[in-house]
Order: sequence, then C-alpha cells, then structure tokens
Amino acid sequence: MVGLLIGRAIRFIRFRINNPPLEVTIAFLTGYIAFLPAAALGVSGVLAVVTAGVYMGWHTPELTTVETRLEGRAFWSIFNFILNALLFGLVGLQLQPILDRLSGFSAGELIGYAALVSAVVIATRV
Repeated sequence: MVGLLIGRAIRFIRFRINNPPLEVTIAFLTGYIAFLPAAALGVSGVLAVVTAGVYMGWHTPELTTVETRLEGRAFWSIFNFILNALLFGLVGLQLQPILDRLSGFSAGELIGYAALVSAVVIATRV
C-alpha cells in the first residue's frame, strides 16, 4: 500500500511538471522515496519499492516527453558506467586478501577447483 501511495503521489507530481532534469531526478529517487516511509512504518521497504516501480513503469509512457527520455537515457548510461567502475574497483580491492588465503593450496588443487566451478557455471547456463 505504501508503494502504491508513493507511486500515485510521484505520478501526480511528474504529470504537472515539464522539466526533464527534474523528472529524471525524481525517477532516480523514486525507489528511495518509496523505501523510507515504508521502513519508518515498519513494513517491507522492498515491496514498497517494487510496487512503486511497477506502478511508475505502467504510467511512465504518459508522463515522459522525448526530451525527458533522451536525458534519462544519458543519465542512466553515465550512472551505469560509474556504478560498474566502482564495483570493479571494490572487487580489485578484495583481490589481495583472496590471494593471501589461497597460499595454502597447491596449483593442482586450485586448477581442480577452478575447473569444478567452471563446469557448474557452464552446466547452469546450458
């Protein structure tokens, strides 16, 4: 219910504004805007975010203009790039502790474990 109410409120606001950067910002913050009241009320913030997202996804075509879509696409491309860079950086920071823990294994054991993990991933993908 919280997600639906937040989604309706955001739809009401976005319907009345014609400012693409502001609309993209509101679209970006919708998940946070739905999560915070739900968490404060002690209900599931995840369900509120999903509900608001589904509701906004259903009504977004009537709310957005061509300019908003173009700016939104550019924003999400940049955001995706930054997020990927941060995640790869965090993974890189974890490499040294992982290598330190592997010092007790022989090369043959590591190759065997790598082959096993690869086989499971390939079988799962198939």
